[in-house]
Amino acid sequence: MHGPAAGWDDRTELAAVACDRLADVLVLLQGLGGVRSPERLPPIPRPGTPEAPQAPAGPPAMSTTAEIREFFGAAARYTPG
Repeated sequence: MHGPAAGWDDRTELAAVACDRLADVLVLLQGLGGVRSPERLPPIPRPGTPEAPQAPAGPPAMSTTAEIREFFGAAARYTPG
């Protein structure tokens, strides 16, 4: 539900803020897990605020052999083929 008829109250705002913060935690965990540049999820739309147009997402960037070796402590013997 969007717009003024959404019935947005304090509980709904609290739930939206909690979802936004969980999305931030997900981005931090992805960064710790080795994702080079994790993308931040868009915030939950609030009533009365215009929604920003979404840019189309491109394909994810692939890690290089050197990055894979660094991540696994040079234990990986990966040969792209």
